[in-house]
Amino acid sequence: METDTSSLTETQIDQILTQYRNGNITIGCAARMAGIPLREMIAIAAGKGIPFQYSLDDLKEDYAGGRKLMHLGLSIVHMRSFRNC
Repeated sequence: METDTSSLTETQIDQILTQYRNGNITIGCAARMAGIPLREMIAIAAGKGIPFQYSLDDLKEDYAGGRKLMHLGLSIVHMRSFRNC
């Protein structure tokens, strides 16, 4: 998959992905920092051998938070978008 990361250098992408690999930010946060779609960031990470990280604790947190947000009309995607970024 070809990506349009012309606004960022390879080094900048690598620095962002290092933060993701170390668990400091989510893949969604990494995508926002790079200014590219989430699907594209996942593809770049996979191409660099960085596995998608989503733990059981993430699932439990998303489930609990999602139930609380349902009455506000917000989705789990909204919650995860701002959790670590």
